[in-house]
Amino acid sequence: MVSSPYRKVLYDVSPHDFKILDNDHIYEMNSEINHSISSSSYRHIYWSTVAESGLITQQVSLVILFIILFIHLDNDNLHPRNILIINALIGIIGLFVYRRHINIKLLQENLKTLLIFLLFGSMVSPVVFTL
Repeated sequence: MVSSPYRKVLYDVSPHDFKILDNDHIYEMNSEINHSISSSSYRHIYWSTVAESGLITQQVSLVILFIILFIHLDNDNLHPRNILIINALIGIIGLFVYRRHINIKLLQENLKTLLIFLLFGSMVSPVVFTL
């Protein structure tokens, strides 16, 4: 019995690898794909892409804003009290805008959660300060 010599082959291209489907089947697949994608699908893809890119832009903008505030605080150009006052005013304005779109019960629950958060933060802050 004559054996052929061992040949290590990682990948061998055979002539029939690229001709798995006949031309008629490929034409049918392409026509089905073209009919299944309508203009409404493109609009849906477009607007979801715009929304997701808006979220990414918002996150990048917040990081840049944080860096700018940190640099100004480090150089003593801003005082923390001023930033706190500005954030409180923006929060109150945002609360009134948000209140127009929700009912009173949900607003009461949100204010209750805010009060618990502030009380917990004020109770824990002396402990954190001593660490």
